[in-house]
Parts: sequence; structure tokens; C-alpha cells
Amino acid sequence: MRARILVAVICVPALLAVIFLLPPVGLALLMAALCGVAAHELLASTGYVKNRRILWFSVAAAVLVPLVGYVLPSRLGTTGILYLVFFFLVVLCAILLRDHDSTDFTEIAAAFFGALAVPLLLSSLVSLRLMRHGIWYVLMPIVVAFSADAGALFAGMLFGKRKLAPSVSPKKTVEGAIGGTVTGAVLLLLYGLFLSRTQYLEVRYGVLILYGLAGSLISILGDLTFSVIKRQTGIKDYGRILPGHGGVLDRFDSMVFCAPLLELLILVIPAIL
Repeated sequence: MRARILVAVICVPALLAVIFLLPPVGLALLMAALCGVAAHELLASTGYVKNRRILWFSVAAAVLVPLVGYVLPSRLGTTGILYLVFFFLVVLCAILLRDHDSTDFTEIAAAFFGALAVPLLLSSLVSLRLMRHGIWYVLMPIVVAFSADAGALFAGMLFGKRKLAPSVSPKKTVEGAIGGTVTGAVLLLLYGLFLSRTQYLEVRYGVLILYGLAGSLISILGDLTFSVIKRQTGIKDYGRILPGHGGVLDRFDSMVFCAPLLELLILVIPAIL
């Protein structure tokens, strides 16, 4: 627990410094590094990809995804990602043909998910940062995901009785999930009140409640999904880069779905702020 708290004390201010003190390229570079590490964790630590060519090509692609989204924003960014996906698949198929005796197609499928799907979802943080009021938008999934996680932990410890998914994550309870969802929504409302009072932004509280509840629930889905992968591959943590937390995916698994959900919500309901 001490290591977990110490890492949080160091990493949270560092993340806030990147968001508030650096231009958007700072967050894009940070996400590129995190996506590269996450791809390596998902493909190497689990043993899904054994072909070293596929592994390191996947890590390189994962690093490029947030950078392409930053350098080529909006419609051009989407086009750039399509070119990256096309090139990645062509190279993967070429490797599969070359090494078909030792490489299984499941490695190709895993590489696609780890190198493109997960980084694309996490790169929503970069897209949010590039929007008007982007500094405040990018904090929303962070507030929701981390507060829902903490709320679920304490609610589960105090009230937890019914197991949520005992074969996947034995410590998670239904009561904890409810507590985490409520905590995420309440803290996001407080965050909106803070923005209204200090930044004089017009906040749509109804939308914040919607995202607080939906974001908290989908963050639990992300957490459990990556827990399933760990269970199926027999590993405890994805990595050791964050003492007390594990790897990047152990800490950001709930963000994989939470961040793109906000980006989609803004596209449907513009001007949340």
C-alpha cells in the first residue's frame, strides 16, 4: 500500500503538469510512450505474441497512433490512422506468410488489438486535449475512472457482500460497483461546479451526470475485461513499471473505454462546457 500511495503522489502531479503546463504535444508524447508500453505488456507479458518481429512492429505502431492523431487532427487524423492501419495489416500479413510455420494467426489478431485498438481508444485523451476547453475535458475521464475505482474499493470494503464477477476478480462486489458508480458521478458534478465557479464556464450538469454514471460503469467493464485477459493467461500484473499498481494497463485499463466514451458524447451533444 505504501508503494501504491507513493507512486500516486508522484505520478498524479506529473500528469497534471503535463496537461496544464505543456502544450498539447506534451500529452501526445506521453500517450505515445504509454501506448508503446501498454502494447508490449498486452502482447509480451501475456505470451499472446511470440514472434519478435510482430512484437516490436506492434510496439512501434502503438507509439505512432497518438502522434498521428495529434499531427493530423480532425478529418486528416482519421485518414492518417487509416493509412497506418492499412500499412500495419500489410506488414503483419507479410510476416505471417514468411513465418507461417512458426506463427499462428491468433498472434496477428492479438497484435491488431494491442497495437491499434487499445492505443486508438486511449488516444481519445489527446483528441479531447485538442478541443476547445480541452484542458478541462481531458480531466473528466481521469476524474471519473480514478474516483470510480477508489469509490468501488472503499464501498466494497465497507458494504460488499455479493460478488460481482467472482471467477474474474474475486474482490469486486456489486455493492462496490454501485458505490464506485455513485462516487464517479458525484465527483464529476463537483468538478463541474468547480469549473463553473472558478473558470466561469457554462456547465451542462445533466450531461455530466449522464457521463459520470455511464463512464463509471464502462470503466468497470474495462477493468474486468483486462482482468479476464490476465486470468486466461495466468499473470498477476501486466508489468512492474508502477510499483504497487503493476503495469500501465493495470492502471489505465478503465481509461480504455472511459475516454472515448466522452469523445463520442461530445460529438453527439456538443458544448458540454
